[in-house]
Amino acid sequence: MQKASALLVLAAVLVAARSSAGQSEVAAIWQDPTFQKQFVGGYGIHSELEPKVEKKELALLEQVRPLMAEQQFAKAEALLTEAIAGDGSAILVFTLGGIQFQQERLPEALENHRLAVAKFPSFRRAWRNLGFLHARMGNHDETIKSFTRFVELGGSDAYAYGFLGHAHMAKGDLQPAEASFRNALLLQPDNTQWRHGLVQCVVKQKKFEDAVALLDVLITNNPEKPEFWLLQAHAYLGLKQPLRAAENFEVLDRLSRGTIDTSFT
Repeated sequence: MQKASALLVLAAVLVAARSSAGQSEVAAIWQDPTFQKQFVGGYGIHSELEPKVEKKELALLEQVRPLMAEQQFAKAEALLTEAIAGDGSAILVFTLGGIQFQQERLPEALENHRLAVAKFPSFRRAWRNLGFLHARMGNHDETIKSFTRFVELGGSDAYAYGFLGHAHMAKGDLQPAEASFRNALLLQPDNTQWRHGLVQCVVKQKKFEDAVALLDVLITNNPEKPEFWLLQAHAYLGLKQPLRAAENFEVLDRLSRGTIDTSFT
C-alpha cells in the first residue's frame, strides 16, 4: 500500500511537471529530421496560394535555392538583400525570412514573414512559418492565430497541428488542443510527441478510457518508459479499476528505477 501511495505521489509530480517538460517535447521537434526536411523543402515554388513571381525573381530563386539546401546562407542572403533593396516582393522577403529563421535570427525572420503576409495576405506558406516562429518564441496567442490562418487557407500539416495543440494546451484550452493533437496524430500516427500531448489533454478532461487506449500504444512502443506505465495506472484508478492499476505498479517495481524520467510529461 505504501508503495502504491508513493507511486501516486510520483504521478502527481509527473502531472505537475507537464509544462516545463512539454517545452522539452517542443524543442525536440526542431531536431526531427523529417521536420527539418519539410521546412527546407517549403521554399520551393507552388502554384496555389502564392504571390506571382516575375521572371527575374524566378531566376534569382533558382540561384538561391541550392545555396539554402547547402546551408550557404550568407551567399543566399546577400543575393536576396540586393534584390529586395527598396521594396521587395512577398516571395523574396519570405525567402529572406526563411534564411534568417534557419540561422536562429528570429526577430529578423519574424519581421520579414509579417511583411510577406502584409504584402500577400493569403500567402499560406508564410502563415505556416509565422506559426513556427511564434511557437519557437513562446508566443502562444500568435502561434494559434498563425496556424489557424494556415488551416483556413487549406493547409494540412502534422507539425502545424502539433504545435497548435501545444499552444492551446499551454493556455489551458483543452478541447481545441485535443482536436489539434488528434489531427497531428492522424497525419503522423507514429509520432510519440503528438500521442503523448493527446494523452495529457484527455487525462486532464478525465477521459480515462481514451487515455488507457492511447497509453497502450505508447507502452508497446516504449516499454522501458516508467512514466507511461505510471500514467496508465493513474488512468485505471480514474476508471475505478484498481487491479489493473496494480498490474502496472508491479511492472514499475520490476523496472527498478531509482527516479522517474519526466521528459515526456
